Amino acid sequence: MISIKRYQVLMITSIITLVCFTAAIQGYRASMKKADLMFDQELVSMAKFMLSFSAGKERTKVEGNENFAFQYWQANKLIFSSNNSPTQPLADFKAGISQANFAGKRWQIYSQYNPNDDIWVFTAHPSQRRVELAEVMTLSAITPLILSIPFLALLIYFTVNQSLKPLISLSSALKLKKENDFDVLHIKNKSKELKPVINTLNQLLVRLNSAFIREKRFASDAAHELRTPLSVLKLNLFNIVNELKDVESGESLSQLQHGVNRMTHVIEQILLLNRTSPESFQANFKQLDLDLICKNVIKDIYPDILAKKQTIEYFGSSETVMCDEFSISTLLQNLIGNAIKYTEEHSIIKVSLFKSGHNVVLQVDDSGEGIPSTEYARVFDRFYRVGGDQHQTNTIGCGLGLAIVQHIVELHGATISLSQSQSLGGLSVTVKFHQYD
Repeated sequence: MISIKRYQVLMITSIITLVCFTAAIQGYRASMKKADLMFDQELVSMAKFMLSFSAGKERTKVEGNENFAFQYWQANKLIFSSNNSPTQPLADFKAGISQANFAGKRWQIYSQYNPNDDIWVFTAHPSQRRVELAEVMTLSAITPLILSIPFLALLIYFTVNQSLKPLISLSSALKLKKENDFDVLHIKNKSKELKPVINTLNQLLVRLNSAFIREKRFASDAAHELRTPLSVLKLNLFNIVNELKDVESGESLSQLQHGVNRMTHVIEQILLLNRTSPESFQANFKQLDLDLICKNVIKDIYPDILAKKQTIEYFGSSETVMCDEFSISTLLQNLIGNAIKYTEEHSIIKVSLFKSGHNVVLQVDDSGEGIPSTEYARVFDRFYRVGGDQHQTNTIGCGLGLAIVQHIVELHGATISLSQSQSLGGLSVTVKFHQYD
């Protein structure tokens, strides 16, 4: 994925390079035409000069050079010529420009005839001189531009960087926003093109803030409003059960009490889910010893373990991570609580805390029946329970426990995985907290 800045710099620099290359080709062609015209004019001028004087009757050789050759013919006789020209005519006796090979080179030849004295004059330049001159003229014109391309690229980079500053400011402002920050964006020096984007984002933030407040208020109000009547209902049910001793009434009330307990559990889980929101989490983020948290949670939940005549084993050492104490305690209560609820009496629960590389690993194993591997992904969905509402253990639950656990894991940047316990044969839940150096 290429950045806008890099893309613009590369594209503009490539376009400039392409334009320079095209200009060099056009310049070379123009220089060639100019060189041809200039040399042809020189040949014509030299020929006119040679026709302006009379020569002797004897053939003579005149000192020439490698860049110029000539011949002077009268009455079909070579009167004089440059020492680098052959004895034959340089070209056909036909006025105008032509080309021929002699002296190991390709020559551009101009022929002119004086009919009054029956004189033919031939002047010639090597064709290579024209090419060399065109190359020199082109290179002289294009070299400064080619050498300036790196400086142009640098200038383009700073110009593009300056033009993208509003976008960079917007990106920085969005990065600084917290998960619960829905305040509108205020960008200084915003460009005309970026203004509609910022306005749209601000409108979206306002709508998200309203939706977030409504959802949070609804969950909190619903949970709190239901908590009080449920507590009163539980107390009244307890009194009624004690007063009515007959079996039939007791069975009906037991079912009612089971439903009330399930509803109470749902409300408690909703409250926990609400309390582990990002703002609550981030406010309590600090370096804590997981070993101490594990021991406190086990101590708090131990009466439930005794009630089912289960055994819990803890293997751990002092390991610190950046975390929120309430959230981690909730995570442990849910994991150990699930192990207690969904295993039979006299079962074994094992909690392990250890370090593995850069990870601090928290693992909870049990000796129960476990969860089919096909259900591993589904059990993290809210309100989902293996087997539906009528769980085979008849245990009160609402399917929020592992959803809350996953939510807490994500808040801590950790990972969670399920597998079959190698030591106890039941379910094994592994949470890995990454430690940054």
